[in-house]
Amino acid sequence: MKTKKKTSGAKQEKKSNKLMKTVRFDQEVLKWVQQEAAIRGLPYQTLINQILREMMLLSFDKALHARVQEAIRDAYLERAKNIEVKSK
Repeated sequence: MKTKKKTSGAKQEKKSNKLMKTVRFDQEVLKWVQQEAAIRGLPYQTLINQILREMMLLSFDKALHARVQEAIRDAYLERAKNIEVKSK
């Protein structure tokens, strides 16, 4: 009797969205990143990616925050104009 191999449980290699690039770092920067990565038990490239991703998200958050503040300020100014017009 022949047995069939189950393939439904086989692991499929997922596509990586990682890009291989050559980058130049100052020696002291790279040394610091490597030390920090060793402390955290991470490959240093992973730590660099995490740091850059965090900065990217913080930049987005700051831009969004600025837009929200501007919208709130504009709404208050518009309301103040309406109150001035009604009081005259």
